[in-house]
Amino acid sequence: SDRMRSFGIPAVGVCHADPKNLWQQDATKEMEKCCNAIVGVTACAHKDFIYSGVDASRAVARKPVEKPFKKTLLYMGRVSSEKRPDILPDVIDCLPDDWGVALVGINYGCIVREHPRVKVIGVSDDVGAWYDVADCVIIPSESEGFCYTMFEAWACRVPVVCGSWPVLREIEAIAGEGLAEKVEIPGDPKDWASAVLRAKVSDKAWSLTRTEFSAEATARRGEDHTVALARDTP
Repeated sequence: SDRMRSFGIPAVGVCHADPKNLWQQDATKEMEKCCNAIVGVTACAHKDFIYSGVDASRAVARKPVEKPFKKTLLYMGRVSSEKRPDILPDVIDCLPDDWGVALVGINYGCIVREHPRVKVIGVSDDVGAWYDVADCVIIPSESEGFCYTMFEAWACRVPVVCGSWPVLREIEAIAGEGLAEKVEIPGDPKDWASAVLRAKVSDKAWSLTRTEFSAEATARRGEDHTVALARDTP
């Protein structure tokens, strides 16, 4: 905060997480000390917001990867307790034997029990390749502020199963329902498995990643907001 103030120029802080998230609460308090304005990536992240967007180029695989299971469920993102990846072995147990789950992302100390149909990939800089081999993306997080994984999956035309978070309901209010299969949090493993089997590709969701929620649209919104902030800041 002290370093930011020393620059003597207007600054905008960005809230990425659900405001109930304790990390986000602490980060917001710090930003309030040094920023001229704070915005969220969605309305549920902060009352003042600029919708974030997804770079659809991330959907393009640079090099193919081998599909780990005949039917591959993909978990993409941080492997940490609030994201609840530890339920995935139980979900797989409720799915037919040709299903398995691949976990792609850095592990922040969350223990996921070993299972013959759970494959831990670790960090990958070619996320598009993993979306290419996915039959469904699962996001069992307690909450999300924007959820880039959800938008990346939509950009790749991969069905999504996720929690019934405020951010999803917010986006459905704009685009209509049917973007993803929703599970009421926490949901038991059978609920998640049933949603995986029901999940379908949403053309409407894909379209959002090329229009209102594209990286280009976000850049324009951010530029407009920054220009207004500069004009109103002494």
